[in-house]
Formats: sequence, C-alpha cells, structure tokens
Amino acid sequence: MKTIHPERFEIEFDRNKLGQVFLTTECTSVASVLGIPLLVLWVYLVESIWNWLDAHTMMYGMLALGAVLLTASLIVGGIFFVSWKIYKAFWGMPRSMKRAESYYAEVDKAFLRIIDRKSDRKIHFRQIGDYEALLEKEDANVGGLRMRLTSVGSSFLTLHGVVNVIAIRDLLAEVDAERE
Repeated sequence: MKTIHPERFEIEFDRNKLGQVFLTTECTSVASVLGIPLLVLWVYLVESIWNWLDAHTMMYGMLALGAVLLTASLIVGGIFFVSWKIYKAFWGMPRSMKRAESYYAEVDKAFLRIIDRKSDRKIHFRQIGDYEALLEKEDANVGGLRMRLTSVGSSFLTLHGVVNVIAIRDLLAEVDAERE
C-alpha cells in the first residue's frame, strides 16, 4: 500500500527544554534521598539545642521551643539549599544535558521508536490509542512542548520537549490511521 508519509522520519526535540525536564526529575530524586539524612540531622539539632538551653528551667518554654525549631530548620535548610545548588551545577546539569542530547524518537514504518540512553523502545501504532498535546502556559506561544500517548493498557508515555507538538500530534495520528 502506498503512503503519503515517508516510512521513516525523526521527531524534533527542544534539547534545552528536555534537559531542564530531566534535571528537574533527577534533582527531585536526589532531594528525596538527601532529605532523609537531613531530617535525622534536624532532629539531632533540635534535641541538642533543647538540651543546651535546659528548657525545664526556662520561664518561656514554648518561645524557646519555637526558637530551637526555627534555628534547626534554618541550619538544615541552608545545608539542603547549598548541596542542591552544588549538585545541580556540577553533576545534575551536565548529566541531564547529555541525556537530552542522546534522546531520540522516530517513526519507523508501523512503529514509534524511542531511544533514551540504554533503552531502545519500539511501540506499534496499534498499541497507541490516543495522542494528546499538553500546552503549558509558558510554552503556549511556541506551540507547547509535551505530548502524551495513551496505549491500549491505559498506560501513558510522555514525550517532553517536542518541537511544534500540535503538528507532530496530527502527523502521528495520520500515520497511525494510515499504517494500522
């Protein structure tokens, strides 16, 4: 059967936006792991400062407790903020941009092929039931940058950083209808 679309074509991504999405995801993971020892440090600081103040002999116990909690929170918050910035600058951003540069998606005959680092995934167009373009407020003037594909099992696959997402969504829907 003759088709009007080429058998293979690449989907274009905004690599900077894609790198920012990967950075946010990675930093959120790191923050949750970093949060556990910092919570332990916060409890230790609260207990140490409280014992140092010897709150049982103080007249303003609740005021002292508030000061202790605030002091411990500021110390731990400062450590978290500084370590977050150091991680983001020296490890997070280069890794995220490297991942964004290696991210690749193309239409290959009746398949949508997505390559991300060591993962190479081929999804048959029969398995994709819905194409959704998600427009974000800050990206609305450039046509949006996310596309969500719904497969038969109601699972989602989100492609971030897609350039001209509305046109790509329509093109994929046409290719899907043509090649099913």
